[in-house]
Amino acid sequence: PELAEAGSELADVTIAALLEHGAGVLRDGFDGDHWQHSGPFPDRRHLLAIATTPGVAKVAPDTAFNYSNVGYALLGLVVEAASGLSYADHLAERITGPLGLRDTTAEYVPERADEYAAASTSLRTSRERTVLPHVDTRAMAAATGVTSTASELVSFFSALVLPDDERLLTAASKRAQQRPRYATSADPAGPRRYGYGLIVERVGSGAHEATVLGHSGGYPGHITRTAVDPESGWAVSVLTNAIDGPAAALSTGILELLLADSAATDAERAAVDAPFTGRFGNMWGLQDFQVIGDRFLRIDPTAEHPLDSVDVLERTGDSSARIVEGDGFGSVGEEVTADRGPDGSVDRIRAGGGMTLEPWTRRMVPSSRG
Repeated sequence: PELAEAGSELADVTIAALLEHGAGVLRDGFDGDHWQHSGPFPDRRHLLAIATTPGVAKVAPDTAFNYSNVGYALLGLVVEAASGLSYADHLAERITGPLGLRDTTAEYVPERADEYAAASTSLRTSRERTVLPHVDTRAMAAATGVTSTASELVSFFSALVLPDDERLLTAASKRAQQRPRYATSADPAGPRRYGYGLIVERVGSGAHEATVLGHSGGYPGHITRTAVDPESGWAVSVLTNAIDGPAAALSTGILELLLADSAATDAERAAVDAPFTGRFGNMWGLQDFQVIGDRFLRIDPTAEHPLDSVDVLERTGDSSARIVEGDGFGSVGEEVTADRGPDGSVDRIRAGGGMTLEPWTRRMVPSSRG
């Protein structure tokens, strides 16, 4: 009611427009330096002051996608007005309680300070990371305050997205929530669109492409991303405790590997004869030798899209395989051999190109010559 009473530019904006970030609301207000600890996050009074200041609506509603933390903070006030509960109590009663989530709260809990992952700054702006304090996001909690774990976020998003689970939403409500409303970039045919509080995104390629639903998250010193594939049921959550944490790249890479692996039948997977598997490395980086789907592959586990450039191997012996397919800049046609210890485990690998790889758990100290 305060918006209407003050004649706010947002007085006639609908809940649907706020949910889909189509209300045209300023992203973070007129002064967003609370995001870099130059001041506290807005409280309720400050949030309403932002929402009733001329210029808070930057474009007409229902015309374009414009992500807004202010808009979602206002949705938190709507939840409180409609439920008669605080946002935190409503979250506990309607979401975390029914799902049995014990480590998910609406806001930072000081009594559990020792349990939180330390937040840190980026290496893009300094040679060393600085640990950042955790702060209360106050009236912005509905946009950025929730604390959780990767396993509980997987549980929450699975309940929110998967079709056979109606603990949070009916099937009809899920269809409405998941329907893409806006492209998030200037390209209307781009891979990412937005529904009601969900990012709808295509990942993978070719036969292993899927449309996943979920969301990324940002808080000073943390970057996260959770995504669920409704078709396969795969759900992945990656939480990083650095401003430059590659949560999106990691979650996408994991999903692409899972989708490719699950495309094969158990019989096809069992038919792949891999003489060795595991993660190995040297001073040049890491390499994974794994069966993915119906192929024995050498993969760069640090690549954003690990399946875009792989070597395909075929067994030639109990401790050897040949690279039969791959990038011409690599070692196609060459042999990969394993040396085994007394217990039969792989002690080192001589990979294509002739360089030795050792199990990645060993400290990798280059040998000097001369």
